[in-house]
Amino acid sequence: MPPNNQEAAERCIPQNHTGRHRYPALELVRLTLPRRVYTSAHMEAVVEGLRAVWRRREHLRGLRMVYEPPVLRFFTARFTPL
Repeated sequence: MPPNNQEAAERCIPQNHTGRHRYPALELVRLTLPRRVYTSAHMEAVVEGLRAVWRRREHLRGLRMVYEPPVLRFFTARFTPL
């Protein structure tokens, strides 16, 4: 990674040794899909869902993490609405 991208990536990494988190300047969502598993119909359903979220974006609020497990943090964490 070039230095500026590495620097940006480091801002996204939680600082577990201090218990504090670094917050990035830009909030992004990453959607990853395994190859050769999903059909076009699956992808159309994903796009339809993303469009629905986009249309409601002004009414949607975020979530606050209320429980952070030591491993698999984003898969087993607990959240509450803001």
